[in-house]
Amino acid sequence: MKKIVLILCLSIIVSIAASAQTGKISYLHISSYLGSPSDTLQAELNFNGQYAQYVYDRNTYQPAKKEIIENASGQYSIHKSGGKQTDSIGNIVYTDHRNKKMITREMLQSQYFIVPDTVASITWKITGDQKMIAKQSCTKATGNYRGRDYEVWFSPEIPVSYGPWKLSGLPGLIIEARSADGEITFIATHIQIPLPAAETLQVPVNGKPVKDFASFYQLQNKKAEEMGKYMKSMSQTQAIGTSIKLTTKIRRIEKSI
Repeated sequence: MKKIVLILCLSIIVSIAASAQTGKISYLHISSYLGSPSDTLQAELNFNGQYAQYVYDRNTYQPAKKEIIENASGQYSIHKSGGKQTDSIGNIVYTDHRNKKMITREMLQSQYFIVPDTVASITWKITGDQKMIAKQSCTKATGNYRGRDYEVWFSPEIPVSYGPWKLSGLPGLIIEARSADGEITFIATHIQIPLPAAETLQVPVNGKPVKDFASFYQLQNKKAEEMGKYMKSMSQTQAIGTSIKLTTKIRRIEKSI
């Protein structure tokens, strides 16, 4: 009972403190799906009280390059390599914590979408485990968000309830978070609180709007199915008479709606 009261008191204190806080946190945003090599991205969380904005996977544009290669007959051919991956805006998670609203900018097959969402109330279980991370005294918590179990370490010494990506709601800044399956990891590398001047946070608008997150989730499934059919048809064309079985799995953070 005492522990529950303490957590409630900490949450109230954090809520009051967060309304007056500004900050910028740099994270490593690491993903490793299906045993493939990890993608390590630079990410940044900005907050100014009511609003927070997490930006990742940007500026990976690779312009096409012309290469002159000599082939077997001694002739030269021009080949193009490279291609567009992400733009200078990147993926965005924009959160209005006071009104429990969220708008994200997500890339799907080289196209960006604007996705309305809601701030989920994650049921965190705070344990007694503690350790030092980035010179901060951190406490361990566990919770589930859209199909993934997470182990996170938050710092009560930094009384704001923010965290990387869509993870939030603890009585302290989330310094580190890892999914139980090892596919998703967030690690804070630099903390600046407060900021000399508050950042201007804007709702993302550069993308094709969809109705809600459920619609975007179904769109991901549809695109994956279409890609699977295309890959299968291409493989069958190249290997007529060969039995081919292909499965297309979606690389996404949320496993469920």
